[in-house]
Order: sequence, then C-alpha cells, then structure tokens
Amino acid sequence: MESGFYRLLNRSTCCQFFFNTCKDNDVRIDRHADGQDDAGDARQRHRKALNEGEVAHELVFVGKGMLRQYYYKNGKDVTEHFSYEGCILMCIESLLKQVPTRLIIETLEPAVIYLFPYDKMMQLTKQNWEINMFYRKILEYSLIVSQTKADSWRFESARERYNLLLETHPEIIKRAPLAHIASYLLMTPETLSRVRSGVL
Repeated sequence: MESGFYRLLNRSTCCQFFFNTCKDNDVRIDRHADGQDDAGDARQRHRKALNEGEVAHELVFVGKGMLRQYYYKNGKDVTEHFSYEGCILMCIESLLKQVPTRLIIETLEPAVIYLFPYDKMMQLTKQNWEINMFYRKILEYSLIVSQTKADSWRFESARERYNLLLETHPEIIKRAPLAHIASYLLMTPETLSRVRSGVL
C-alpha cells in the first residue's frame, strides 16, 4: 500500500490502537535491516523480508526505508509494488490461503519493519470492532490499488503511467532505482529515459 493508505494510517486511531494492543499482548515486533553506518547501509540494502516459495505469516508495517515486491518472469525480475514509511505490505494470496508465494520482498534502503502475525490480527478482529474495521480498510485499499494499477496498464500510455506515478507517489520516483521503476511501469529502462527526457 502506498501514500493514500499512508494518509489513512496517519489519521486513524485504529493503527495506534493496534500497536498498543500488540504490545499489551506481547506480540512479536521485529526490527529488521536497520543500517547504522556506511558499511551497514551497504549490507542492509537488498535484504529479503520474504523469499519466493515461503509462506507469508505476517503483515509488514514499514517504519523506515523503502521495500519492493517483485517476481521473476522469463528470467527477469518484475517489480509488483513499492512500499515506504507508513505503508502496509503483504502477499495477499499467500497470507490468506497459507500457500507458498511467488513474490519476493526486499529492502531497497536500510529499513525498519514491524512484522505482525496474521493469526493474531484475526484474533483481534474478533475481539475489537476498531481492529476489525482497520483490517477491512487494509483489504479494501489493497483492492482499489490493484484495480487502479491494472487499469493504468490497460488503458494509459507510457507517459501517462509515469506522470500518474510522479503525481501520486513522488517518493518512489525520488528513491527507487530507475530499473525497478521501469519494470513497475511495464516499460524498458530506455523507454523510461525517453519519457523522462520528454521524447515520448
């Protein structure tokens, strides 16, 4: 989930309530890939938070840094999604069905992420209406993001796709490697360069 959900989280008391509830119930919250120096920064980029073939058991809250979800197709990696501070990241099919994922989650920057067990989330949704609504909003927003992205791929030109990303998620344009941005927009790095230079 990206900046729209980031704004939702900032406005929602549910998010803070969920954090507090997790602490009260001793739910594991992992700090992950927090680079401390230049050497550490180099080591902490491209760390895997989830690998292909693994089963997702947790929702990922991004506290610091940028991550991406990607998969391999015909020997090339294709970026599916970017997440950064305030976003929630999950492999929906693997999480809901408890089957191995074909997606990979990696850090693009030194990052701090918080991992919340899905089974604990389900327990909390039954106990508390606010948590239930919070979880519902996560799923609803995920569906909206997926539909918006699919429509963009179907109906918009390369320039329109780039401009939409620049308008809605400038952090991605500023911080993500151009090769990953190109694959996310379903274009080659060369096409992305022409779009950025105004040729297309």
